[in-house]
Amino acid sequence: MLSRHDLSRSHRIVPLLAVLLTAGCVGPPSPDSPAPAAPAPSYPVVVDEFTTILNRTRAAPYAYRVQGDLPAGQNLTASGAYDAKAGRLVAERRLTGGDLPGGFEALRVDGAKTWVRSSARLTWTSMPGAADMSDPMGLSRFAEAIQDVRSAGPGLYWVYVQPGESSITAADSFLPIGAPGSVQVFSRLGGAVRVNVTTDAAGWITAFTMEAQSLGKTHRIVTTLSDHGRPVIVPPVPR
Repeated sequence: MLSRHDLSRSHRIVPLLAVLLTAGCVGPPSPDSPAPAAPAPSYPVVVDEFTTILNRTRAAPYAYRVQGDLPAGQNLTASGAYDAKAGRLVAERRLTGGDLPGGFEALRVDGAKTWVRSSARLTWTSMPGAADMSDPMGLSRFAEAIQDVRSAGPGLYWVYVQPGESSITAADSFLPIGAPGSVQVFSRLGGAVRVNVTTDAAGWITAFTMEAQSLGKTHRIVTTLSDHGRPVIVPPVPR
């Protein structure tokens, strides 16, 4: 199910579209039945450990990229860089492919200055306050929605998230990370959604991976993070 939003609604940037998917499972992971002679694998609870890693990652500047295949043969791509402390954001997301109309939107934010460009507004336009900078990547809402975290191996975490009922709308969705609101995988009748999170040897988060179902087909959305700690430079807007 697709729904569109006016770019300037509520004076903030909102998604090009929202795709309703179903995903996840409830409760902690349950391993497959092991062979008789093999011990059952263990998935330790590591909520505090993961929260420390997540807070460190989201407090530092980073670059990101999102790749996702959506229903109706469409593809979601997004990329940019974000520095929460400096209030700087460079962001672009695109919807392409399939039989439905595509589109794009782009943001450049440097403190109090905000410029917007989209498929409906092809030239860069100054729109102070147009971007909701409280949580543009969705990581704060992701942190608040964590229900359980399990260690699934070196550098791999199974993170189970479920927001409160008041947040179960496409416009308020924090997924996927880096392009929040582009998909909605939560429902009031469903349970927690599992997001696989990987980290590198330095303890930075490097990827969020989510799989969801629509009409019997599995769709995969991956957000990768890089350039941790590198200052974000907002390019000048063409005149």
